[in-house]
Amino acid sequence: MLNYPLNWNYSVDIMKNDLDFYELLMSDRTPAMTWSWFTIGWKWVGEDSKMRSYFLKSYQDYIVQPFKVTAYFAICLSLFVLLTLAPCGSPGCK
Repeated sequence: MLNYPLNWNYSVDIMKNDLDFYELLMSDRTPAMTWSWFTIGWKWVGEDSKMRSYFLKSYQDYIVQPFKVTAYFAICLSLFVLLTLAPCGSPGCK
């Protein structure tokens, strides 16, 4: 998956295989930027349905209300997490 940061020329097949492989390794606690990269990758290989789902995943769980601030990790709606922007699974996050 060095195509994007290093601008190496990869075939669509290699890129798709890389995306399929790394997709299995990601957890729900992955930072938002990771999902954005998957959005770019799936668009590059022409998989628009997967691109759309990763685009939504790259920001929907990372928005903190009421001011719609973007957090680096997905957050829970406990007061502790809203004050510290700690990731889900942190102490105080139920």
